[in-house]
Amino acid sequence: MICKKEKIVYSYSGGIPNPNPDMPDDVKEIYLEAMGIANQSPRASVALLRLAVQMLMPHVGERGRKIDDDIKNLVSKGLPDQIQKALDSLRVIGNNAVHPGEINIADDYETAASLFDLLNIIIHHFISTQKMIDSIYEKLPESARARIADRDGKPVPQPK
Repeated sequence: MICKKEKIVYSYSGGIPNPNPDMPDDVKEIYLEAMGIANQSPRASVALLRLAVQMLMPHVGERGRKIDDDIKNLVSKGLPDQIQKALDSLRVIGNNAVHPGEINIADDYETAASLFDLLNIIIHHFISTQKMIDSIYEKLPESARARIADRDGKPVPQPK
């Protein structure tokens, strides 16, 4: 069930995972919308997931205007191959959902459902993992963080 502006819309989204709790709110809103229509229109759902990826890009330090360029920039910064493949899968399948191409997603619920998993994996890579590492690192004594920063020639990271 999705509540949207005092209107309740019932939909079945069996097999689709809930959004990663660390997903940014604007991305999560699109994710939930896509989730709500996945059974009725896998094509529309996938197109929305492509939009969610585009909206994610500014949250990971990219411009968010042209996904292909953003992915290229992330790859140049050391993006793992598997995350690049996940991003490109969402981008290409999402594009083909609205532009006729080699992939016909119109009646392919399974592929659409798997893309929700990919988006959660991407969020985990970019946001959840860093959040977890930062929370542990911040527990280190300030003197230890200072020695680490000195070792690496960096300013001492301040707790958030």
